[in-house]
Amino acid sequence: RVSGGFYQVGLGATYGFAQDDSTLYFFTNDRRFAKIDGRSLEVISTPFDAALEQLTTISDCCASFFRFDGHRFISFTFPTNKRTFIYCITTESWSEFSRFSSAAGHVAWPVRCSTFHDAFDIDVLGDLTTGTIFKLKNTNLDTDQADTYPIRWSFKSPNLTHGNLRRKRSEDVRFVMKSGAVQTTSEPVVMMRWRNDDSGTWSNERSISLGNVGSRKPVKSMKRTGMYEMRQYEYSVSDNVPGLLAELE
Repeated sequence: RVSGGFYQVGLGATYGFAQDDSTLYFFTNDRRFAKIDGRSLEVISTPFDAALEQLTTISDCCASFFRFDGHRFISFTFPTNKRTFIYCITTESWSEFSRFSSAAGHVAWPVRCSTFHDAFDIDVLGDLTTGTIFKLKNTNLDTDQADTYPIRWSFKSPNLTHGNLRRKRSEDVRFVMKSGAVQTTSEPVVMMRWRNDDSGTWSNERSISLGNVGSRKPVKSMKRTGMYEMRQYEYSVSDNVPGLLAELE
């Protein structure tokens, strides 16, 4: 306890906090994610503030800390709303996790807790509702049972206006994707779709090959994607292929 150490903020859920070394990460009572490092309080949830405002239930939020592939993560899961927000401590970046099924698409991320396993020398993840124990892998999410879930990488851009609200014609969308990374039985592809003016309707997907192992053509291009005033893009890659979007123009 630090003398005079008081913050005008509360905890938004009983289990909505986790700790990495000396830094405490938690979900606040005013629907934000924050961290306390020493005597410093910092809000870190800016990318997801709007999404947090729309949650119907926040009291069931549960947070956990885990490490994987040289990175450290804090996960905040809201079971009722079936959303999990992931903060990468190493890169100070945000993403959202869900469990991907080829049949059902994206469903709720099952992890509710985590701990370090001395014998396996890894962080193991747990589902409190079923008692299932998970381990993370680069290619899929595995249990000791027959359940295996493929990883599907995706990225959704913010709404883009290019500095004005006049109607614009998209002649060419260029982006840099990791190419020729793994050998698969089918051709790996990146898929792109978009929606205009914040509408609820997405375009049909267009796909481009990511190339076989050894391919060194990372710059991809899609021509003539129509007119818009404001546009949002979504990219995803085929199962078990790593995704890395380095640049978008």
